[in-house]
Amino acid sequence: MSYFFPFALLSVRSSCLIVRTPSRALDKYGHGAGGTRNIAGNGSWHVNLEKELAALHRKPAALVFSSCYVANDATLSTLGAKLPGCVYFSDSSNHASMIQGIRHSGAKKVIWKHNDVTDLENKLKEWPKETPKIIAFESVYSMCGSVGPIKEICDLAEKYGAITFLDEVCPPKLALSAVSHLDVCAGSCCRIIRAPRCRCCRTSRL
Repeated sequence: MSYFFPFALLSVRSSCLIVRTPSRALDKYGHGAGGTRNIAGNGSWHVNLEKELAALHRKPAALVFSSCYVANDATLSTLGAKLPGCVYFSDSSNHASMIQGIRHSGAKKVIWKHNDVTDLENKLKEWPKETPKIIAFESVYSMCGSVGPIKEICDLAEKYGAITFLDEVCPPKLALSAVSHLDVCAGSCCRIIRAPRCRCCRTSRL
């Protein structure tokens, strides 16, 4: 079953296509237990959706999660745990789901001033280039509404050998404008591109 936020953009909840499609899907495929994929099973709908999301972001692969909170928590905790000696560089206004994921990873964390690329660069300089680094930030910050300097952060990531992790929960267009320079994009599908669930798309080097 699909759920749309009461503040969903573009009035997708009243769209005839949105209203009728779940009904047709239920008639054709039936309804399962509603559990996660490792419990209730994987299906062609999951795989096809992930292929479309990967193509949208021009990335080799994507993974669909049950919520954006889960996507951020699971991805950040896994990345930090699997990269030995990894250091996170986290914007001070990052969402709680990102903070939680970084905490669960057990990796070291450096907090930089909100949207201050000068402060970010100064902190990146303190670490050897060979140290695995992940810069975690948002496109539009849900807590304050400010827009992240995506291009400038990507330039610093390339200069200092860091991986970029972007939470783009609100407007995919901002991330798509710099998609070739982003390594990991996580965000919601329900507000702009008319689909429930959340996704995480990654670059070929991860």
